[in-house]
Amino acid sequence: MSDKDELAKLLFIADNQDSEDPDHEWEMTTRHDPDFTKYAFALADAILAAGYRKPRTITTREELDALPSGTAILDSDGNTNVLHDNGWVLPGSGGGYTSWAVAQALPVTVLYEPTP
Repeated sequence: MSDKDELAKLLFIADNQDSEDPDHEWEMTTRHDPDFTKYAFALADAILAAGYRKPRTITTREELDALPSGTAILDSDGNTNVLHDNGWVLPGSGGGYTSWAVAQALPVTVLYEPTP
């Protein structure tokens, strides 16, 4: 599912939350009467054009190990960690943690990832 499709579906379901089964209504409407969902896609286009992007979620240690130095993450325990050359650091604390230690709080959300 594309970002646009996912966002349009979320908007439609939120807009139709009082119906008996908004998820089923989305599936049937997009399949049989797609004109009825045009507004949700138009809203999704506008939101994406404004710059919204779903935060990246890391779910495996391999993905964690592939992140570049300078990346900031929010772990499932609510801690922000920043990757430096000597390992992961909790701001305000000393020393670095290994990716194994950080992986204990997977999944994590990427807050910032430097571009090359």
